[in-house]
Amino acid sequence: MGDGLLLLHAWPLDPRMWDAQRAALPAGVAVAAPAHPGFGGSEPAGEVTTMAACAERALSALDDAGIDRAVVCGLSMGGYVAFELWRRARSRVAGLVLANTRAVADEPERVQGRACARRATCSWTSPRPCSPRMRRPSSSSACGR
Repeated sequence: MGDGLLLLHAWPLDPRMWDAQRAALPAGVAVAAPAHPGFGGSEPAGEVTTMAACAERALSALDDAGIDRAVVCGLSMGGYVAFELWRRARSRVAGLVLANTRAVADEPERVQGRACARRATCSWTSPRPCSPRMRRPSSSSACGR
């Protein structure tokens, strides 16, 4: 096992968002780019996708790729997962690249905005991109419908 790169995708995408970056890396760079639970056709980890479940999936991906320590690159929601991974397994994180993300939870308005966007995004991102829980906005009236 050795060092490598861990790529954590944004919501509502899947690891395919990293295809161009992976193709541009030199040969021999160990890379893991897991699908968060319930994204990109992967099985959900429960009724609600948590950052803890995403971090556990990322750790499994590192193990599967033979990576002891990784530079972790998280985009948007992937940054939230990167923070959770760092909290759980600091010895596995050689560095963090955080893009378009935050160190604190979203405000209720942003959470509601994502809930309203689920109806559209869960139908176009991939054949089975979202867990059943993600397909249901919390309230149609809250989305202006």
